[in-house]
Amino acid sequence: MRKLPIILSLSAGLLAILSLGEPQKANSEQPSASFHRPQESSVLKALRRVVLEEPPEEPIGEVADFAVLPDGRLLVVDGMSASVRVHNKNGFLDTILGGRGEGPGEFKNPSSLAVMEDGRFLVGDFGTNRVTRFSSTLELDEVFTIPGVVVFGVETIPGGFLVMTYRRFEDTVIRCDNSGNIVESAHPFEPEVFSVPYWQGPSTQFLATGAGEFLVGTTVLYPIRRYGFDGVSKSDFGFPPPSWIEPVRPKRGQFVGLNREDRLNAWVRSFSIISGVNTYRDLVLVSHGRFVPNSRNRYQIQSMTIDVYNWEGTKLEADVALPGRILSGGEYVYLLTSEPPGPWIVQIAEVAVS
Repeated sequence: MRKLPIILSLSAGLLAILSLGEPQKANSEQPSASFHRPQESSVLKALRRVVLEEPPEEPIGEVADFAVLPDGRLLVVDGMSASVRVHNKNGFLDTILGGRGEGPGEFKNPSSLAVMEDGRFLVGDFGTNRVTRFSSTLELDEVFTIPGVVVFGVETIPGGFLVMTYRRFEDTVIRCDNSGNIVESAHPFEPEVFSVPYWQGPSTQFLATGAGEFLVGTTVLYPIRRYGFDGVSKSDFGFPPPSWIEPVRPKRGQFVGLNREDRLNAWVRSFSIISGVNTYRDLVLVSHGRFVPNSRNRYQIQSMTIDVYNWEGTKLEADVALPGRILSGGEYVYLLTSEPPGPWIVQIAEVAVS
């Protein structure tokens, strides 16, 4: 979360592609002394920064997810307004899709985006347990209700899409065909999460796809799980970086009684987590960070570093400093480097590994 003072002189409706400069930290809680933030690295090569336009009558509430269309337009899921904003490649706002509701093309809690090769895109909504597909011309295409599934994430694959859900004793990645029919499932939630008291709260899964496979990472645990699109388990990979602080395993009943909330928040702040899994060309980027509890969300994630792997699972770089949260991968890496009280800024970068 960053703020660039150069933007503050721009009017609300003005977009700028900024010359690269030294990023500055935005208004967010500083890491505690026990957390090591590495020096800036040459691994992430910033190409440009784009300011997302915010007309006064249509401000951005939050960036829940982000994706890029084949023609370069930028999609932003705004969970606060239950909408999808469409910006051109320079950041100007073109249009806004959706809005709060339960009708076709409306959302309650949209949280995920995925783009198909032909330019159509999917929006996952855990408030309605639906996946909504829009055409490349931004018209409502189809709405899929996934029975018995809470839609926490969505990714496109050839012939259909994957849905990330939460089912305690069942598979959590559901493969659907292009008509929204469930074909098969894979990856039960990590059983260790349910054996350690209090671990269910901070345990979140991340889904990424590439090279005919999908990857699943869990906040508090290694390794990264790997599956074929047919759901067949393949070789796992990954291990924590040098900066990793192992999650403490509390005893049952440890956070009951006086000052429960303070003690629980202190525990949540005390350890490292996997904060995201993304693919970039033929590389895998595993983000690490910590939880920064606030009044709205005890498990607010702050990303701090990435480890870089090749697709075979060999670690190439560790503890690479991040200038912000990775929003999306693909041909480039898109990072959110500034948010209110500054402007919303997306940095577009490349990854250079030896």
